[in-house]
Amino acid sequence: MSEIKELIEKLAQNVLPPNAKVATIMSVDADKGECDVSIPGEADVFGVNLRATEGKEGIVIIPKIGSQVLIEFISNEDAYVAMFSEVDYVSYAKGALSLRKELDVVYDKMDAILNVLQNKYKLMTNVGVTLAVTPDVIAELKTIQTALKQSHNNVQKLIK
Repeated sequence: MSEIKELIEKLAQNVLPPNAKVATIMSVDADKGECDVSIPGEADVFGVNLRATEGKEGIVIIPKIGSQVLIEFISNEDAYVAMFSEVDYVSYAKGALSLRKELDVVYDKMDAILNVLQNKYKLMTNVGVTLAVTPDVIAELKTIQTALKQSHNNVQKLIK
């Protein structure tokens, strides 16, 4: 009779309903799509999933270190983040394509164009066709470059 009871308890361990816990983010590994959390009064939980599926495709919400999250246990060992109090950034990838990488490429190319324009205007002489570029044009290009860098940084904060 005790063997049956032990068998039922053992089977019940594998089919317990999901268990939600409020936790604090200790660390995040965005590449793995996992985080480590601390649950007050309980043991820390490592390798909590940030993605709904395995792999590196799709949208991943990266929580801020030290923020509160709600984690759901789908088994005695596996959990995922169900809700976030603060988001550090959101990442999107499909195959080898990463939104962050693409934004970096666009930024680098636009920055290179601005640098070429700046350098060309600085090196121009009054030989042949004359193009007068005043210092205020160069200053304006530098202002555009600074604004572009700031915009790039802001986008990076939102979607790494």
